[in-house]
Amino acid sequence: MKLSDKKLTKSEKELILKELKESTGFTDYKKEELDYFVNKNQLLIFRNNKKELVGIIIYEFFDKKWAEIRAILVLKKFRGKGYGKKFLKRTIKKLKNKKFYVMSFDGLAKNLFIRENFSKINYLEFPWPLMKYLLRERLKWYKVRALLAKKETRFKDLEHFIYN
Repeated sequence: MKLSDKKLTKSEKELILKELKESTGFTDYKKEELDYFVNKNQLLIFRNNKKELVGIIIYEFFDKKWAEIRAILVLKKFRGKGYGKKFLKRTIKKLKNKKFYVMSFDGLAKNLFIRENFSKINYLEFPWPLMKYLLRERLKWYKVRALLAKKETRFKDLEHFIYN
């Protein structure tokens, strides 16, 4: 498994967007959002030895010391082979000296974060840089409206994790 410097092709971007939409998370990325992370160099691309796209991690810096892992995607045909764990470990190694925040509804992902030494936290334990970021980014009306339009009912399953 290699981190790839090769740019995503148009068909790879379409595949990523399709699989993100079908994933268990509520992420509904648009092409422009994906391009934003590509252009900011905040998207890690993973390929196998045959140079096939295996998956991606999207992250975003919100403080000098902090990054949010926005999405971990292993393409369907590669799932169940431990790639998510490998992606996470490579991301932590590449972005050394960073603290990470991630939220998830997905049981498999939650277990992965716990196995990889992320700590589950509740709102009262959020460090100030994280709280400030979430208040600024997550409470934007258009995001709240999008969740309400989807009739999102899984908030009870939403958990937050940090990695120091």
